Formats: sequence, C-alpha cells, structure tokens
Amino acid sequence: MALGLSAAEGPVVGPAAVRHLFNTTRTMYDGFAFVHEARDASRTCLEWEGRFQGNPVSGATILSYSDSGLIREIQLYHRPYGQVLAFAAELAQRLASS
Repeated sequence: MALGLSAAEGPVVGPAAVRHLFNTTRTMYDGFAFVHEARDASRTCLEWEGRFQGNPVSGATILSYSDSGLIREIQLYHRPYGQVLAFAAELAQRLASS
C-alpha cells in the first residue's frame, strides 16, 4: 500500500507508515468533515472540508482497490495552495519529531 499526498515530498509506503501519517494528521486539523462520496468497483473518492491553523482547507482523498478489494493506493490532495504549504511544513516537523 502506498499513499501519495500533495503536502509531502514523497510517498508514504506500507500499512504501518500510512497509519502513522493518518494518526499524525488527524491531530492537526481544527475541524474536519467528509462532505461527498463517489464510488465504483475500483475507486472511492471522498471530498472533505476542514480547518487548519484557523483557516479553511479542503480536498479529496481517493482510495484505489486491488482486484481482491484491498486498498492498494491512497491519494490525498489539499487546497488552497497556501494551506498546502503550511500543512506540509507542520506535517514535516511533526513527523521528524516522532
């Protein structure tokens, strides 16, 4: 399993690393909610909105599945650009200290 995200330099690979990243990021948001879902046999797209450092942030999480139905890839996109930069800096700092 691999996770690619707009707020990091490279992919996060392996279930333990992905779990660690999500455990870290969930503590970074002031608020967070999924607002829309679209799904077919091979993908699920989740749109979300939240707040980070008091400012609005939104994006999409795309889950891709293997033929056996397991998650094989996650793509995580943030917007707007200023929030991507701020989130990336904070995430890098938190991951470096954990």
